[in-house]
Amino acid sequence: MIFLKGKNKKLKEKKKKEKAKRVPSKVTSVLPFLDITEDCIMLKNEVMDIIEIEGKDILSLTESELARDINIFHTFYKTVNVDIKLVSMNFPVNAKKQKEYVEYKMNKTDNPIYKSFLVDKIRELEYLEKNKTNKEYYLFLFAPNLDVLNSVRNTVNRTIPNALHVRALSIEKKQSILYKLNNKNSKIMSKRSDFVG
Repeated sequence: MIFLKGKNKKLKEKKKKEKAKRVPSKVTSVLPFLDITEDCIMLKNEVMDIIEIEGKDILSLTESELARDINIFHTFYKTVNVDIKLVSMNFPVNAKKQKEYVEYKMNKTDNPIYKSFLVDKIRELEYLEKNKTNKEYYLFLFAPNLDVLNSVRNTVNRTIPNALHVRALSIEKKQSILYKLNNKNSKIMSKRSDFVG
């Protein structure tokens, strides 16, 4: 009997520990995102924005071009006084425009050999959309308020384009980036009206 009482005590302590662990009832209580507007992404304690940075082939640069790009980033990091984060992500290949063009050419031609070639091209583009990804790079800017964020955006647009191409993103693209960041194993199907301007 004494042996069982000790075991029951351990079980009760274990149940108390399990009850003490409280899991948040909603995801919104864990994630910091509140809203996405044209100007910024509102977080609980600050605002942020996401800007796309186009990749660059650094292996083909001369030493002077490489030194210039390093100096540009050095200046950028010295002038920006808020949190920034460089993020790389894989997104599905978007071949929508190419497919539309091939379909346009297919509808225009009467040559059966050329049509079969175009059908193969469409299949190839569909395969790429389903199975291949592009590595994309983003600059996350964090600021305490919208005025500071606009100032940082101006600094980015003044300094970085001398070394890399920078693009503003649409709200839909920002949403898909945040979705992908918070759902690591999810697959994003591409529908790209991503870029602003």
